[in-house]
Amino acid sequence: MIEHLNDYNKILADLQKLEVEILDEDKVLLLLNSLPNAYDHLITTLLYEKDEIRFDDVSNALVNNEYRKKDKQTHRGSSSEALTVRGTPESKKSSNKGSNMGCSHSRSRRALSSDKIARDECAYCHKKGHRKKYCLTLQKHNRDTNNSQANLAHLDDEDSNQALLGLSLVCQAVQWIMDSGCTYHMCSNKDWFSRMDIIDGGAVFMGNDHACKTHGVGKIRLKLHDGSIRVLTEVWYVPDLKKNLISLGTLDSKGYRITLEGGILKVGNGARLVMKGTWQNNLYFLQGSTIVGGAATASSNVGKDTLDTTSLWHMRLGDAGDKAMQDNSCMLNSSAIARRQQFLIRALGGYYHNQTHHQLRMQSMISGSGLEDDDLGNLRSITRPLDPTRYKGHTGKIAVIGGCREYTGAPYFSAISALKIGADLSHVFCTKDAAPIIKGYSPELIVHPVLEESYSVRDEDKKSISERVLAEVEKWMERFDCLVVGPGLGRDPFLLDCVSNIIKQARHSSIPIVIDADGLFLVTNNLDLVSGYPLAILTPNINEYKRLVQSVLNCEVNDQDAPGQLLSLAKRIGGVTILRKGKSDLVSDGNKVMSVSMYGSPRRCGGQGDILSGSVAVFVSWARQYISSAKEELGMNPTVLGCIAGSALVRKAASLAFENKRRSTLTGDIIECLGRSLEEICPVSCIHRSLLDQ
Repeated sequence: MIEHLNDYNKILADLQKLEVEILDEDKVLLLLNSLPNAYDHLITTLLYEKDEIRFDDVSNALVNNEYRKKDKQTHRGSSSEALTVRGTPESKKSSNKGSNMGCSHSRSRRALSSDKIARDECAYCHKKGHRKKYCLTLQKHNRDTNNSQANLAHLDDEDSNQALLGLSLVCQAVQWIMDSGCTYHMCSNKDWFSRMDIIDGGAVFMGNDHACKTHGVGKIRLKLHDGSIRVLTEVWYVPDLKKNLISLGTLDSKGYRITLEGGILKVGNGARLVMKGTWQNNLYFLQGSTIVGGAATASSNVGKDTLDTTSLWHMRLGDAGDKAMQDNSCMLNSSAIARRQQFLIRALGGYYHNQTHHQLRMQSMISGSGLEDDDLGNLRSITRPLDPTRYKGHTGKIAVIGGCREYTGAPYFSAISALKIGADLSHVFCTKDAAPIIKGYSPELIVHPVLEESYSVRDEDKKSISERVLAEVEKWMERFDCLVVGPGLGRDPFLLDCVSNIIKQARHSSIPIVIDADGLFLVTNNLDLVSGYPLAILTPNINEYKRLVQSVLNCEVNDQDAPGQLLSLAKRIGGVTILRKGKSDLVSDGNKVMSVSMYGSPRRCGGQGDILSGSVAVFVSWARQYISSAKEELGMNPTVLGCIAGSALVRKAASLAFENKRRSTLTGDIIECLGRSLEEICPVSCIHRSLLDQ
């Protein structure tokens, strides 16, 4: 390392002679980039420990690390020598006293050294450097089977990431036992709680009448066998408890269906399989793991392959907790650190250039997508199962109001996206000129050529034609679960007047309305169309949002307080839901502001907003269907949840499409990835299996 630093300093000196100025921080980045892979952990620590890094500090840290490694190797050799037991036990001395009387001590030691086991060799694993009583392999073998494989932090000779990170994974008990005898869900590990209310006093009684004090009750997040994330609520924190228990009685009281068959315990909610346990040692153990901070801790039911270096690093990031990761001073959100990452990407060239998209996706996953685990559970709950007993139209009927001579692609993108996500029927109400073209795009769409533009209507006929257009749409209105108004609509005055009447009719029928594109132009100039209507959803882009703010709040857009301004805007319009599109999508209904910051695609092709409008329409209709049929409430406005779901899905699909197409990514490529993205969030196979189990 010292030789490497000397060579590096010579290069810097030569560059300085050539009057090439390099910033101190850039010197650090170039130096760290030149180090081998063995220094990855130290590099990460130096980069992310502080917002400001200096070349002298990093150089000293590298030198100190080199000396520390050498000292550790020297100390390891001397300590293994010191731990070697010399001589013979007292019992052997007495028994062999007569026979060994004439032998010298040096001869005795030579005789012992010629035995099968060397002086510094373990009698169990036959590795040198430790004795049997200190053997980690033996300790692991003797450990109780109920303890997790992650409880033992096995240190290798080298400072690998896994060795350093293993220390942060030690816990009391990793497995969850699904017990029919306990009254409450109980856990002994405080770090597992994502939220907890402290309770003074109280106790639970064990089977032997021993009382264990309770210190709180809260929520714990679980990653289950199918990869889904569930939140276990009303979990009691009992520090003295030896096992972590899931109360089957509590689940049964909440309406969950519990079945036992063939050594498998299944917990279902209607047609959906919620969790599963397997029979081991006369107990049922949950198949899954516990999420601590931002990562899932290892469970004995999860294979060793899942504990690779990457997952362990995410576990270490998870130790910071949700609040630390969301804080503006968090290391991954630091502007200085982001600059270092970008510099490294430029410096490394080809390989890292090809990995940029993947790194940004990983960064958004680590820093948070703006979605709580409760919300992800809600998204899976509202997604309609593919039940063979249901009929056509049961999973949604969507209508798009838009499409004129100039714009025929936008209404198609919106309508076909709804079908790709899972809606059964998708209608398009457009002008007569646009209808043949849209029909030619896809036979799956139901196209109605009923709208008219000014150029084809005489002034004396406008009233009668407007009434006829409204009547044509009105006879279909009651069949729709949601309307999308605006894609490809254009700004023809007569056409906008007809659409205004359609919006009024939809509002009278209490049908949700997603307003986008030219529909926002119409609403901005006539706010009474949506003011006070809680089922109206506005999806403005940056320019549309600017016009909306100027019209309603009489001010300019304030990016410094974007959530606060969005909240005020939604309240002023009367409780409508607004999805402000941007680097991070913000959603508000006037009561709270939600954020979706999943990384999507750097390619901004036209038509992505149309995909979003169709996606939001489907999820809003699913959320309302779920509320009308389910016993429990979602705990969130269905229009807000629909916006969050649609935004997250489109971003995920855009990311997948960009991975394959890169610069040539088009709107059609993103549409083709919608089904795969939804499958990763809510797999159809799991729903289908749960239906077959009934």
